[in-house]
Amino acid sequence: MMKCDLSKPAIVIYINKDIKENIDFNELFWGIEEEGIPHVLDIKDEELAEKLAFKAAQDSRLGIGIGIGKNNKLVITHTKLNFEETLFNVHLDKDRYVLRNLGSNAARIVKGIPLKNI
Repeated sequence: MMKCDLSKPAIVIYINKDIKENIDFNELFWGIEEEGIPHVLDIKDEELAEKLAFKAAQDSRLGIGIGIGKNNKLVITHTKLNFEETLFNVHLDKDRYVLRNLGSNAARIVKGIPLKNI
């Protein structure tokens, strides 16, 4: 995990400060890293994954943001999408096994190559 430096091109990940600690996000990070795209992480007070992702996309020089909310939802969005629109929206209690592919897909959007199946 990299320090949150928004001056460099990276996928920005914002996580709610109260997120359940029993979820290991390394798979998400590894999926991004496997595609060779940098990412930065910051902890935020905002509870909703959708708002976290939207803000992360706006802050990302690559235009991709990931938000992980207090309700254990993970949302990936792009800066060109409206707030109501998302690229991926999953509930981590049910779908945590897809974290590596979600990370990979976030990076693949940046690279402009086909996405992996979720």
